[in-house]
Amino acid sequence: MPGFIYRHIIRFILLILCLPDIFIMSASAANYTAPLILTNDHNASSPKLLKKVSAGAFDYYLYKGGKTSPKDRYLRTYPEPVPLPEPEAVPDLNPAPEPTPQPIPKPVIAYRTDIVGYIAAPFLNRQYGFNSMGSYHERTGASVKHTQDGAWARVGGTHDNYDIGHFSFDSDIRYVQIGKDLYQDATPRGNDVHAGVMITLGDQKTNTSDSARGLVGGSADTGDISTDAYGIGGYYTLKTHEGAYLDFVGQYTAYRTDFHSESDASQDGYSVAFSAEGGIPFAITQSWRLEPQTQVIYQYLHMKGFSDGIASVEKTTDSSVQARAGLRLSHLPQIDQPNITPYLNLDAVTTFSDAPAVTIGSTEISPDFTQSAWKAGGGITAPLSRNSSFYTSVNYQRGFDGKQEGYRGNIGINVSFK
Repeated sequence: MPGFIYRHIIRFILLILCLPDIFIMSASAANYTAPLILTNDHNASSPKLLKKVSAGAFDYYLYKGGKTSPKDRYLRTYPEPVPLPEPEAVPDLNPAPEPTPQPIPKPVIAYRTDIVGYIAAPFLNRQYGFNSMGSYHERTGASVKHTQDGAWARVGGTHDNYDIGHFSFDSDIRYVQIGKDLYQDATPRGNDVHAGVMITLGDQKTNTSDSARGLVGGSADTGDISTDAYGIGGYYTLKTHEGAYLDFVGQYTAYRTDFHSESDASQDGYSVAFSAEGGIPFAITQSWRLEPQTQVIYQYLHMKGFSDGIASVEKTTDSSVQARAGLRLSHLPQIDQPNITPYLNLDAVTTFSDAPAVTIGSTEISPDFTQSAWKAGGGITAPLSRNSSFYTSVNYQRGFDGKQEGYRGNIGINVSFK
């Protein structure tokens, strides 16, 4: 939005909310500078805003002091920067050259409380899409051979904490995924081929905060985001009798995101994702196997634009690729042992694109979320009956940059109807 429109909007608001002797000299919201306010009566008491002034992505705060007069008034989107303290002087018989003055810290923008959720939602929905795709072993357990005419179901969840500058996000994902084999075949060499469909029902709840708001006397708590997700997809898997596999998955997911903050708003969207994964186990001993794995997921995300009554939020589109490389160490049961398969895993995961940028009014904000992380964990597969098995796994995950930390769990069941 052009700067002159902001000037007219803020001038009108000030006529209503401020003392009558205030007028605007300049404004440039897109550059985060505030309108300069002068008073006709410099001896007047300090004016106060009767209500909050909000425009675009920002809240505006009234401050005293300017270049032309210490009694000038400014509307700003950031608090007064505090210079770094100078070290105490210590007498020195051989004084060194004068140190270079430290620059004044860059102002921290205090966005509207609603904005914190708006800029995170596309990234969080993208993460839901990646997490709900899962991996082959998360979906099927650790069985070497597929069941005949099989069906499976699993419940998964993640908890993640993200810290990006003065923004923080505490996010929980939960989903239920159910799949059914529609096609299965066995080759003369003993290889299994099977394909099926799956549905995924899930939600995501995220608490948001902005520590910069404490600098202007506000609360760091900025509300929460709630997302409902509905997915449908399919899979095609080829597995050899030695345990090597190729797994292909596709999934469409529809999102309904509700923002709970000062201005309640909603956003709809969808994603389409495709995964290709492979693994080859190698025997270390008679009962232990080491399986290198690789997985690549492509995801397209589209979130519709909306308005919250103060500013419009443009639609967000994003194409991203996530890659995973890992190792899985598993113990195979012997003939005289219970048919239980425990395993440990270690993975490195990276996304080859930045978090989606979000445009509010004329301001584009690109949140700096973690793109690469490692995770470590383990799981177990055990029989429940002759035609069913149970499997579960737990993983800890941490960003290589230290800005993300979380854990994920998975529990499922495989059933054969033959």
